[in-house]
Amino acid sequence: MSLLLKNLKQLNRSKASVARREEYNHRLTGLFYPLAVVLVTRFSKDGGVPDSDKRAQLLECMITICTELINSHGLLIQYFQQCSRFRYARSLPNLDLAIFRLFEFLKLKQTIKGLRYQELTAKSWNMANTLIHILAASERMNIVLKPLEQQYRSDTPTATTRSIDVYLSLQIVERLQLSYWPVQWQMWLQRSIGLGELKIALHQSANLPKNAHTSLVYCADILPMRFTQIKGANEIEPLCLQWDQLQVALTSDLAQVLRSRQYETSAPLSKHLSLFSPDERLAIAQLQYQCYRDYPSRQSIFIDQKKEVPDLRIFIGFNDVFSLLHHIGTGGGWKGVGQRMSDLLARHSAVFSDDAETSAGSAWFLRHQDDKLICLSTLESRHTSVMNIGDLAAYMLEQTDWHQPQLGVIQRILRPQTGQVYIELRVLSQYAEAIVIDVQPGVQLSTSTEDQKKK
Repeated sequence: MSLLLKNLKQLNRSKASVARREEYNHRLTGLFYPLAVVLVTRFSKDGGVPDSDKRAQLLECMITICTELINSHGLLIQYFQQCSRFRYARSLPNLDLAIFRLFEFLKLKQTIKGLRYQELTAKSWNMANTLIHILAASERMNIVLKPLEQQYRSDTPTATTRSIDVYLSLQIVERLQLSYWPVQWQMWLQRSIGLGELKIALHQSANLPKNAHTSLVYCADILPMRFTQIKGANEIEPLCLQWDQLQVALTSDLAQVLRSRQYETSAPLSKHLSLFSPDERLAIAQLQYQCYRDYPSRQSIFIDQKKEVPDLRIFIGFNDVFSLLHHIGTGGGWKGVGQRMSDLLARHSAVFSDDAETSAGSAWFLRHQDDKLICLSTLESRHTSVMNIGDLAAYMLEQTDWHQPQLGVIQRILRPQTGQVYIELRVLSQYAEAIVIDVQPGVQLSTSTEDQKKK
């Protein structure tokens, strides 16, 4: 993988001819893509905080390779765009393929970044939005080509697709926000999008009725989409994304899941939902609907402060949270809470020596706090307590809060850059107690007469 990356960097630094660059792109893609598919499948089985060194290094290397392949195809596109009219007309099939491959590598990059809880950069969206406008202006969005999986994998059935399909899948994944999705669910969502279960439409007329189910794509825009028009924008008319089909599909999934749980009947669902247990179906249906509904308000991480929290205590998972609450409920003190803390980073820095005995200072920061949400950031290391989306958490920001921890659930993980991680927790309760119910064998729990009448 490292050698492949080295060759790609050398290619992009060289002044290779168009024919030679196309040949090298083809060969290097043939070496990279089949391996990338295998690694993406392997790393889709787990992921959270912290990432293992091997997993992080391989995924970051794959992201960089995608970037180099995108840049190489970008050089081809730039060349074709600057050709004379005669040569441009003769090069149209090559231009179509170069744009198509660039979109595919953007899609692969987005998928891999999702496994690392990262998002596409403004530069990537600038490129994608510019290219879709180029295709729209030349009326070549619907050219059918062989995708990477068909070209470079012998075990894939015959398939064709279009550049516009790949671009729209980029937009769907962006709106459904993979940073809120457990890694194990991301792959199934991507497959449903690829199979056309979840889809949207793109129109060249921006004069369609403006509502919650339409958004605008401006040429060279650094944002994926906008829901309001830009005053004084360039003369190129924006494209219009229609979200009605996706909204109907997500609403139908949620309604069908709720109906099947209530009446214990089977119902037609998107393929990625049908593969999960009833409880997981409900969680996924709610998650995808909520992510769609709340975009773009939940797109950006909430950051309005940077306050050190040196006395922060976090307990992750039901067992640790229950043990903490039981400790407090039985009269335990702060010292016991500190001793029970399994997260070495809860009070100390992520910048540890190898023996994890010393620290350079607090590495946890409070970035946002309100009645519904709390956002924390830290430097990630191998000592960071294991956290995954959906985990129950009990936390105390100050030492004075030790007797009354707040409960939350980890709803988002985001790595804006390597080494730094943001954790968003949705607040569940300001107070909780641990209760143990001991049922003796052969004894049934009964309700009072008052309770039975209420039932």
